[in-house]
Amino acid sequence: MKIVLFCFILIAPVFVQAQSSFTVTGKGGLNDGDKIYLVYKVNNKPLIDSVSVINHQFKFAGTTTGIHSGYVCRNDNPDTASILRDAKNFYIEPGNIMITTNDSLYNAELSGTTTNNDLSVLTHQLESYSRERNQIEADYDALTAQQVKDIEMIAPIRARLKLVLLKMSPVQLSFIKSHPQSYVSLVTLQEIVNNEDMLAKNSAAFNSLSPSLKATSLGLKLKEIIATLSKTAIGSTAKNFTLTDNKGNRVRLSNFRGKYTLVDFWASWCLPCREEMPNVVLAYNKFKSKDFTVVGISLDDAKDKKAWINAISADGALWTQLLDANKKVKALYGITTIPANILINPDGKIIARNLKDKTLLIKLDELLGGK
Repeated sequence: MKIVLFCFILIAPVFVQAQSSFTVTGKGGLNDGDKIYLVYKVNNKPLIDSVSVINHQFKFAGTTTGIHSGYVCRNDNPDTASILRDAKNFYIEPGNIMITTNDSLYNAELSGTTTNNDLSVLTHQLESYSRERNQIEADYDALTAQQVKDIEMIAPIRARLKLVLLKMSPVQLSFIKSHPQSYVSLVTLQEIVNNEDMLAKNSAAFNSLSPSLKATSLGLKLKEIIATLSKTAIGSTAKNFTLTDNKGNRVRLSNFRGKYTLVDFWASWCLPCREEMPNVVLAYNKFKSKDFTVVGISLDDAKDKKAWINAISADGALWTQLLDANKKVKALYGITTIPANILINPDGKIIARNLKDKTLLIKLDELLGGK
């Protein structure tokens, strides 16, 4: 599945507890001799283990200090494979985790531990939307490399995907409300928190969570993001900042007062950002003579400055480009996924957020087309 609307830049941290043992047992429609890989992170370091299927079963055992996101995959080595053809996401946590299937890991049922039971409930509630999303992603996969760069081809597919995500959100919010103590609720809220159209509902969902979840590092981060989004909502004055551009100059956002300014958050490593860039280039070239400009904010690390500069040149993103290596501006605007953008009017007011592909062009044409 290649289509991605954004890259997460806030990764769910460990829900820390005392060290305890866990097992992951798989059984059912798996072929003897299949190699199963287990992947999860501890202290931001990936751990990989592997076993072979014997008598249509496999088993892993280990210890964990809490809850970690993880997955199992079949036959594709995650160290070298570009695509995992059969995989299952779940949570590593203390207890006996069961993965039961009739045919593949992808279609397997999860059970055995509290968090994975909750994940299974949410997965079933979203099942019809997941099938719809899979079809959209298959349609995207069928596009050629040239078609992926064509706004007329991409915009309808992205619109379909955004619609599916919109239909999923009431189900996700309902799950959070009915599972206020579940770690799955916290991670689910992380996935939708940056949707500015759902700010009030997301805030209410966060407030419904148990005190213990709110007190986790992820809970505290989500609280901060919701508060920041409230302060940078449409209609508010854009927060000023100063960063260094790709030529070594210090640049302030306030320097662009008097123009419609698109503040565009991206990174050289973010594939969806790079796929979106031709649309930003198109908008810039069409409206730059009509009191419009773009200010790029890269979330590349300082050590990746060369990759950032090379990406600017390769993508033809020849507007003001700034490096937010310390991620202070990202935090200032509550950005959790990229690509993301904020449109500011000549008076410095935020008038739109996250305008993509044809939506960006339509908005700018509405504002500047008559000039």
